[in-house]
Amino acid sequence: MRPAPTKDPNVVVLAFHMKGCGACEEYLPRLRKIARTPRPELGGLAYSDYIPIYEIDANQREDLSNKYLIQYTPTTIILRRPTGMIRRDSALTDAEIEHLLGVALRGS
Repeated sequence: MRPAPTKDPNVVVLAFHMKGCGACEEYLPRLRKIARTPRPELGGLAYSDYIPIYEIDANQREDLSNKYLIQYTPTTIILRRPTGMIRRDSALTDAEIEHLLGVALRGS
């Protein structure tokens, strides 16, 4: 039996959205699906097994929306210590989501 993966304490993905946002309603299910799909290069595990991914309603969490200067949704942010932040202020394609999660996991 393989040991359970450990979530990296130095990386987190924040997916900001709003209710009634058509692009958000289309984007979030794809993000979830890609994040939870087992990947051969990860030994059959998924990105979400290693990376915490938080879906944040920008209207309900105005504190975080203000902190990260959210003006548009969906907005996806990767926070990685100590190297900083990657931000995308639009719905991403499946390929862009996969690339972004790969960068979050690898750090480059």
